[in-house]
Amino acid sequence: MQIDIYTTVGTTNYTKPTDLVYVEAVAIGGGSGGGSGALNATSNIRGGAAGGGGAGYTWRQFTADVIGRTTAVFVGRGGKGAQGQSTSNSNGGTGEGGGPTIFASLRASAPVGGNPGQTASSGTQTIAGVGEVSGTNGGAGSHT
Repeated sequence: MQIDIYTTVGTTNYTKPTDLVYVEAVAIGGGSGGGSGALNATSNIRGGAAGGGGAGYTWRQFTADVIGRTTAVFVGRGGKGAQGQSTSNSNGGTGEGGGPTIFASLRASAPVGGNPGQTASSGTQTIAGVGEVSGTNGGAGSHT
């Protein structure tokens, strides 16, 4: 049994061993970045931002003959969180979606970043990543 783990963001190549019979592959997309909260005057309610959606997860097992001698592996990066607000009376920003992770025909991703915090309300829940097994939703923000 040979186990190869790819964690570096970007593209690399997997080279199939000559005696390989089966491949078991797991692809986990990058999680999404959370939103940033709203910034208002201290007497106003400020909305907290939602957390980023969790990454999608996909698993497959297949015969080695369905992939070529070399196969591209792309590892997606996690999404950046939204920049904090520095201007009064500004709504929060939206986090960046996570990138897909791809091996052969497998694709797992977290396509949506965290929702922003809004003035006088809380950030809404964030959509999770997609894949055979989806990630979890990001939590809703709160206000004080």
